[in-house]
Amino acid sequence: MFVLMTHGSLFPEPQPIVPDEEVVETLRAAIARGGRLPRSADMLLCGVCAEYLVEALRGAGLEVVRAPVGRGQ
Repeated sequence: MFVLMTHGSLFPEPQPIVPDEEVVETLRAAIARGGRLPRSADMLLCGVCAEYLVEALRGAGLEVVRAPVGRGQ
């Protein structure tokens, strides 16, 4: 007879901050998809670029957070 309603929290939990190492690995994998260079050169350049991008993100005051899992989004 009654409808059960659920509401999200008025003050949701803060999203977990992703460690720099994981952001670097994610960026490295994204940058490396070109595959035009030998693998060793590709990984070196991708790693340098990824580390630079993470430093630039931090320098701009940005943080990478993980989206909530399993909340119907």
